[in-house]
Amino acid sequence: MAGNLPFFRRGGFTLLEVLIAVSLLATAVSVVYFLYGAMVATVERVDERTGRNDQARIILERINHDLAGLFRGDIGYLIGTATDFREEEPFLEFLSTSGLGFDPHRPRLPLNRIALFLAQEEDGTSTLLRSEVPVLPGADLETRAQFGGQVLCRGLAAVELSFLQGTEERDEWNSRAGFADSAPDERFPTVIRLQLIFAAEANVDSEVPGERYATAVYLRPTRISAVGD
Repeated sequence: MAGNLPFFRRGGFTLLEVLIAVSLLATAVSVVYFLYGAMVATVERVDERTGRNDQARIILERINHDLAGLFRGDIGYLIGTATDFREEEPFLEFLSTSGLGFDPHRPRLPLNRIALFLAQEEDGTSTLLRSEVPVLPGADLETRAQFGGQVLCRGLAAVELSFLQGTEERDEWNSRAGFADSAPDERFPTVIRLQLIFAAEANVDSEVPGERYATAVYLRPTRISAVGD
């Protein structure tokens, strides 16, 4: 009778089946872990880029605001030079009315001497610094601003400047040199172009330029009666 019963398999799995199941589970876990890691890295890069975009926007707005108040009176000047990490000298310096109050019932206010510097760091990147000092009566404006100031951002590869007046474009400008017989408005450019170039990411070839953020500032005369002018 027993010999006529149908074959019934005993419960459980063979060792081979268990090994195959474990192998498939390990593969699935590895794929999920890889996808999770890639997703986290992507989110971090997006957050970093978003933060850098916001940082660059704020910095360019700050510089744009300073230049919008460029003072063109007799003592006004603007000097822009190529950025080659000359820490003792600013790469952009000018007199500005930005941040000053305009109340006719108060005494005349001093101008601000704005200066931008690049400081080279040990890792080869540079830090952008901004200096703001009020210009008091009798101040010596022939001496360049001293190195230092507030840190605007780090991790820069370079800052590019160009100055336009009409159809002429220059990479340097000095309103004190070569403009002795020029009208006040001719001593200054009409447009200043500025680019912040961030260093490339560590996993990118160092010869590949990093992200660029640019602004173009259209200068207009500032009509203000300033101390010493």
